[in-house]
Amino acid sequence: MSIRDPHLTTFKGALVKLQQYQRPVRDGHPDLQLFCESLEAILRQGLKRGYSLFGLYKRDYWNWIETLEPYIPNNKPCPLYSIAVDACKSCAKIKTSQGRGRMFIRIALNKKFLSTAIEALIKDEQLLQYWYDCQLSILGNELLVESFSSLLLLLKDIKFELNFKNTSFLDETWRLPIVKQYQLVPSKDLGVKVSYVKNRAIVTDIDPGGLGADEQKIEIGDVLDELYGESLLGAQRGKISRLLAIHEGYPIYITVIKCRLKSGGIFYPLREMYQVIHKNSPNFVIPQDQDPSDRGSEASTDDLENMQSISGSAFYRVKYIGKVFTGERGGTTVIENSVKKVLDDPSLQHDSKDEDYVMELAETNVITRNPHTKSLLFKHCFPEIASCGRRLDNMEYFAYVAGYVFYKHQ
Repeated sequence: MSIRDPHLTTFKGALVKLQQYQRPVRDGHPDLQLFCESLEAILRQGLKRGYSLFGLYKRDYWNWIETLEPYIPNNKPCPLYSIAVDACKSCAKIKTSQGRGRMFIRIALNKKFLSTAIEALIKDEQLLQYWYDCQLSILGNELLVESFSSLLLLLKDIKFELNFKNTSFLDETWRLPIVKQYQLVPSKDLGVKVSYVKNRAIVTDIDPGGLGADEQKIEIGDVLDELYGESLLGAQRGKISRLLAIHEGYPIYITVIKCRLKSGGIFYPLREMYQVIHKNSPNFVIPQDQDPSDRGSEASTDDLENMQSISGSAFYRVKYIGKVFTGERGGTTVIENSVKKVLDDPSLQHDSKDEDYVMELAETNVITRNPHTKSLLFKHCFPEIASCGRRLDNMEYFAYVAGYVFYKHQ
């Protein structure tokens, strides 16, 4: 083997570009796919076939990942390793070793233990020779593996925030779609029609006055991925209606795979599925690519969507209308009247009420800031917040009461 290896060269180039990025690396980053593909190619290069009663069979790097934990040195404990492996095994949306290996890589990047796992394999010569042909693999080449190991250590300086919910297409591709999580008002149905292709629930029509049309959160061509935390991949017909009936009267929590990427192009694995639907239902309008400039602020706030982040925060795109003094009363009883006061009195409204802001619900506080300038609008820790809620006759507006009341001791 030559001293230079094309997979290692590609991996290094992609890694350098990620290092130069000054913000957390999230799904949709232009260099993330190439980085993951080159890393996967390195882990597959020289991988030996397995033996069974039926002869040779092809193995993937996931096969050694799931059995590696006992070989991790005691002086380098990795408590998250077994949790990550169990999560990959139990994920209902992944069916293949390829998908599980990719999910593991994403978790390990987020939690910064990928180098620990690979180093454990490299340091155990007998284990390495069991899994890899050392004449063909990068991991078995003394010079190349030294270079690879030094690159892996640089990953700890890069902050990855990859969405753990984004797993439904890992069996097929490293290029992943945009995934959004929504909380919708209680309803007996979603107001959408779906067709099932390759075990996926694809939206084919939307009731203009229905829940699915609310603020265009769900579009024709989107895939319904989860409902109330339950995977809809491979779900039997009727599962959506059954889950809605079980949770009747409660807010609807739904995860949606968007049909378009940040670039405005259709997520390519869906194109073939659309053709199948159109063949069976000629009235189905196949979604088309869009110019990103036609998609408004949605295309520019990919990292601020209302989805659960790896840190545990949730992000929501909102408009700040205004505020009003509520006095010493801070219970939920003041919410409805206070919202009405702000909506009816222009003097109480914010000068930039039409601008988009981002509200972050973190572990200990609520933060609202401008997504473009990053300037802070509000920051309240939870002990400051007395109550929150919405008007029953106008659910799109919500408010919370924040502040302290100080009493003088007699």
